[in-house]
Amino acid sequence: MRHRTSLLAFLVLLAGTFEARAETAVLFRYDAGEPGRRVFVAGEWNRWDPSADPMLDADGDGIYEKTIALPPGRHEYKFVVDGVWIEDPNASESVPNPYGSSNSVVYAGAAPEPGVYRIAARGAETPAAEIREVLFSFRPDRTPRAVFLAGTFNDWKPDAQAMDGPDAEGRFRVRLALPPGEYQYKFVTDGSWYHDPANEKTTDDGFGGFNSILVVDDRFHAIPLRAGDGSIWEGTLSLAPDHVSAVRTEAGRVVVTARAHQGDVTGAEILFRRGGSESRVPMRALGGDGRYIYFRGELDAGPGVEGRIGIVLADGDSSRIVTRSGLAREASDAQLLEINAIGTPLFSIPDWVVDGVFYQIFPERFHNGNKKNDPDFREPYYAGKTTLPEGGKTNSEHYHLVKDWHDVSGLSKSPHRTDGRPDYFSFYGGDLEGVLEKLPYLKDLGVTILYFNPLHTGKSNHKYDACNYRETDPHFGGNKAFRKLADAAHEAGMRIVVDGVFNHTGNCHYAFVDCVEKGKDSPYWLWYEWRKWPLPETFGEGEKASDYYDCWWGHGDLPNLNFDLSRPNATEQAATRISEAMPNEPVLEEIRAAVRFWLEEMNADGFRLDVANEVPAWVWRIFREEARRVKPDGFVIAELWGSAAADLSPLRFDATMNYRYFRDPCLAFFARSNIDASVFDRQLAGGRFGYPLPSVLGAMNLLGSHDTERFLTLAGGDTRRLLLASLFAATYVGVPHIYYGDEIGMEGGPDPDCRRPFEWKTLETPRGTAIRERVRDYLAIRRDHPALRRGEFRTLLAEGKVYAYARWTDEERLAVFLNAGGAPVTVILEPEALPFESGSSFDLFAGRETAIEEGLFRISLEPFSGTILRFPKSESEPAPVDSQSQ
Repeated sequence: MRHRTSLLAFLVLLAGTFEARAETAVLFRYDAGEPGRRVFVAGEWNRWDPSADPMLDADGDGIYEKTIALPPGRHEYKFVVDGVWIEDPNASESVPNPYGSSNSVVYAGAAPEPGVYRIAARGAETPAAEIREVLFSFRPDRTPRAVFLAGTFNDWKPDAQAMDGPDAEGRFRVRLALPPGEYQYKFVTDGSWYHDPANEKTTDDGFGGFNSILVVDDRFHAIPLRAGDGSIWEGTLSLAPDHVSAVRTEAGRVVVTARAHQGDVTGAEILFRRGGSESRVPMRALGGDGRYIYFRGELDAGPGVEGRIGIVLADGDSSRIVTRSGLAREASDAQLLEINAIGTPLFSIPDWVVDGVFYQIFPERFHNGNKKNDPDFREPYYAGKTTLPEGGKTNSEHYHLVKDWHDVSGLSKSPHRTDGRPDYFSFYGGDLEGVLEKLPYLKDLGVTILYFNPLHTGKSNHKYDACNYRETDPHFGGNKAFRKLADAAHEAGMRIVVDGVFNHTGNCHYAFVDCVEKGKDSPYWLWYEWRKWPLPETFGEGEKASDYYDCWWGHGDLPNLNFDLSRPNATEQAATRISEAMPNEPVLEEIRAAVRFWLEEMNADGFRLDVANEVPAWVWRIFREEARRVKPDGFVIAELWGSAAADLSPLRFDATMNYRYFRDPCLAFFARSNIDASVFDRQLAGGRFGYPLPSVLGAMNLLGSHDTERFLTLAGGDTRRLLLASLFAATYVGVPHIYYGDEIGMEGGPDPDCRRPFEWKTLETPRGTAIRERVRDYLAIRRDHPALRRGEFRTLLAEGKVYAYARWTDEERLAVFLNAGGAPVTVILEPEALPFESGSSFDLFAGRETAIEEGLFRISLEPFSGTILRFPKSESEPAPVDSQSQ
């Protein structure tokens, strides 16, 4: 018996003469080493169906073959052997897929010239994922109110995945459909987190406990997903907020977005009931991310916006209704999602956001406009922490002002410490007068929204430790300096978003200080969750701040606010509605007062909310209501590092900092080059398809922030990669974000090195000037072309390191081409591949008409470069096709 596996796929050209687009027979061959195996070939042509194309061992020699007629072009495929997916090691080409492995590539007809990519009229389809069925089971020690499953597969959301139970044995269970890969998870019961006692494989969770580790591979049952077979896999589909969104975009109009498993269904409709009548509204397929396919539709819910909705999924002649509890043939009203004017309020993003450009400023490090307000550390909370001991070294707090703005050495390794760690306690003197002085610079760059890290009084240089929410730090210039800046910014056409830090205060906050002094006699005692009192002057050996009071991730400087008087802080998230909690009204009023102070008295325009996922959801509803009451065109954006699908609505957040569906893919594709364009496209898709449309248009598309290493540092200092990512940010769906200094090529490692003072001297160098000019040009193009801000989006090409997409409105149509690889490429574009008619095009970068050869557009791209084509609109042409857009 042979113990080897060799795989081969080669072409057999059929006799005869073929037309230009005739199909070509492709012979796939797999050497299994023995007969009696179940072998299939799956690929893009059969929607990755693992059982659609069986291979035969006709002579019993263990070699399996299958001939398939394929249209000319490139096709990805894999072999499926006894349920195991295997790539072809003898294929001339392979590409990474989103699931930690690779797909093999075969060309029907002549293979393209090296570096030549063709965008054909048939377009590209996202293949169905390789999905496995995984059963999770947990038996808690006592019967809880509910059990949830949280892990890396759902961004650790503690209430996203409910488990069924208990059964007769007291167990709770849930089945998930997961692509192959490694996952971490825990069970959540009434707010407490537990690793899986039945799974010995664990890792440190960073909080003194463990996360369970699960590797999904061929040991788990492969789920047969095949569109048109009449079978719809139920999985975990439901009307949960992260599966289905219904938002009202104008009076009476409700936009519904839903998802199903990729490659499993042929269509979807909205089921709408109102007043005893029932109707169905077609939904259009938006596209897929490899795991799910997304659909969107719009219905007229009438002036009262009243009714109930479900999602009807169709697969061939069969259909099922997605209800609150899963898939069903029939659904009662109680199983459908209720919509009404109160529960489904109008959801709109201010125009100034959608049309804007964010510029993030870390106030202490941007520009020192007034040395007279530099920190002098006379505040009582600095007492005893401003001088070094004899010997000049300490690993404790040492607050000090760095005299040389350009001396950043301590931000990577402090000269005052013996443990090699950086200097977290240094100040440089940046202030609001410095920002005011640089407003002309920012306006010239194309910035329209200034996003400030916290400005309120705080002990640290970052100010995430508020001493008073309603006071601008005097070392930034105080309240008068901020109001002067806000008025000047508005006059210059800019808006201001301030950082709101309401999960915790600093231990310098007046309420916390009063509690430390007076204990239970303090009127603020219930603002925090106390465990012991009084506090010692210094903590003894083995003691820590969290022994005395609840604090953020154990940091004693950051005591957590107490929102719900009915439960401890660790379980506050268990109450998703205010009716389930005992609201701490004085704390809520303090937050409302902060909203009024910044939006009304200080004239800011919106909030970015820090660690938004750690505050109970019902608190944010109160916050947003107050913000929109005070400023109807105000903006509320959340810091959420994972999927924000369940959090984006007019009842909570307008949009999110788009780490998950923008920064993470951009780092992998542009900076690190460790994924190809097809994976990049799939990683972007979840945010574009899965979020409510207003939130997609208002997403903060960032490449870096105060919490991350600088993009250019991660890109190995290659400015071409930074500029290409900046071009993508300016032309993709959502709002571009610039972290101060990125526009001149600043670098920096992890916090605090990513918070270096702005290198104004770099603007005097050819390199810094060149980068800034290119960024400014990209932002100007976005400003001048509404299709890049509000237009539809469709992927045209995602292959190798080449990514192309169309952006268009009824009045304007563009196509963007990016080469993120190190070699020149040529893209050949068939006009029929575009979602609009096109007879000619103009290259915005080259300033000339695009070359046309034999009716095809030919676009040449140098390494790490891109361009934009503009297509004129014919007076007689119909409206653009948008069946796969956004």
